Amino acid sequence: MYGPGNPHNRSAPWVRRLRRPMSLKIRQIRPDEGLRLRALRLHALADAPTAFGSTLAREEAFPEHVWHERAANGAAGGDNVTFIAEQDERWVGMAIGLADIRAGAGWHVC
Repeated sequence: MYGPGNPHNRSAPWVRRLRRPMSLKIRQIRPDEGLRLRALRLHALADAPTAFGSTLAREEAFPEHVWHERAANGAAGGDNVTFIAEQDERWVGMAIGLADIRAGAGWHVC
């Protein structure tokens, strides 16, 4: 029953991939990661342009210092915080939490 062509074949390549442990790590961004943040954000905007409240063209035009400021602010964790998802040390996602300044409103996650 577990021969080639059988979807339940325990030695099939897709089964081996599923068994491989995923090394996904979620961590807060560091202040010196502005250019990596830029690369990830621009990739996300190019990949899913309607999923964000900005455009690729707009954010491509931002000067470098904007990305360094965003990383530094996200690392400081004041009124916003940025988390990075890494898999095998490669950035694969991010989430940004923004404090709502209305009293008691909490945080929004983007």
